[in-house]
Amino acid sequence: MRVLTVIAALCGLILTIMGAIGAHLIGAPPTGENDPLTAHLVTETALRSWTSAILFGFVHTLAAIVAARLLTASRLGLIAGWAFIAGVLLFSFSLILKAVLVSQAPSGDFAAITVVAPVGGVAFMLGWVLVAAAALRAPARAG
Repeated sequence: MRVLTVIAALCGLILTIMGAIGAHLIGAPPTGENDPLTAHLVTETALRSWTSAILFGFVHTLAAIVAARLLTASRLGLIAGWAFIAGVLLFSFSLILKAVLVSQAPSGDFAAITVVAPVGGVAFMLGWVLVAAAALRAPARAG
């Protein structure tokens, strides 16, 4: 449970950094020809993927923490948390990586990077199914 929470927190940190970078550098006009701090990080066409990656990443990072903390007595809850983390790594981070690489070398073929994104999406769905199963198996509380 502790390791899951730490990894989820690190995912949240990385997603926050990526979100801030995206907010400041996506579509920002370069101020200098060779200024790496103000160059376009991702193209406008990659903005939609970037935004989806950040949104899905944050939602499922929080879901992993909730699964780890609220469903601690349940093995299914713990597995759900790990499924959410797997989804963040495979879905969100592959889309962010692709957006950056496509912007740096638009002529390159980076489709192979996002071949893991659907696996991450399935991991998200599996996590939600496991949370529901854990809740159904949990003893009923009075009140």
